[in-house]
Formats: sequence, structure tokens, C-alpha cells
Amino acid sequence: MKLIYTTHAKRRMEQRRVSEKEVRWVLTEPDEIEAYNGEAMVTRRSAERILKVVYYQMSDDEYRIITVIAQRMRSRRR
Repeated sequence: MKLIYTTHAKRRMEQRRVSEKEVRWVLTEPDEIEAYNGEAMVTRRSAERILKVVYYQMSDDEYRIITVIAQRMRSRRR
């Protein structure tokens, strides 16, 4: 699998402390997939956060990563 990152995606990964390994994990083992206008967003949840990757599939094995989103899981207060 070849991943091509936009400058925007690289900046977001750095800001949100998301590694390339995590991006591959989200792409290969998503919990959810949403497709729209030729792009797709995959989501993967862990105990600590929700990771989302928006990408465009250029060929069978080549993906252009547009952006990466990381949201912390909220702890429930009682």
C-alpha cells in the first residue's frame, strides 16, 4: 500500500501526534467507512481516541491522504 500525504495531512498528523503507522492501521482496519464525491473517510476507535483519515484512492494500492483527525475519548463523569 502506497500512501501519498498532502502537506495539510502531514501538518495535521504532526499537530495531533498521529504516526504513519496509525494512519495505515486506520486504513486497513476501519470501524466505519463513509464515501462521498470520490473521497472516503475511515474511522477507527481506540481506548484513548478516535482517529479519522480522509483520503482519495488513486489506484488499487495507492492512496492520497488528504487530512487526519484525532479526537480524544471523553471520560464519563458521574
